[in-house]
Amino acid sequence: MARAMSLLSTANIHERQVQEVMEHLRAQPDPTGGWVVARKDREVFVELATEDIPDMPLPLLERAARALGGRPVSRIAVVFEDRNEDDFEYRMVRAVAMAFSELWPIALDDHAGTAERIYPPGRRPGEGDGQGPLHS
Repeated sequence: MARAMSLLSTANIHERQVQEVMEHLRAQPDPTGGWVVARKDREVFVELATEDIPDMPLPLLERAARALGGRPVSRIAVVFEDRNEDDFEYRMVRAVAMAFSELWPIALDDHAGTAERIYPPGRRPGEGDGQGPLHS
């Protein structure tokens, strides 16, 4: 079953910036738009989707705002097949989120009631302006 998550940020993230991060992760352009991160025969689809923010549920945006310390203005959609019990795809999503968090404040929302501020490698929660996981 396909599962969607959102990377949300208080920073204005543009398509060219997404491309740079995706190229750093050795992702491939998807023919329909966006990018595909592939590892071990598994794939995660990543696409800038800021235009979706006005139509997103208010509780989701509020969770992200609490995690980020401000209202999100950029969204990166992440879609993957959630059919494996080893959580490999979810770990891939977290790796993508961490790559973006090296450049901008990022909250990962699972679309199931949890938003979590993602920190760059080596930075601990509580350092800077972030907070830990938030639940609705």
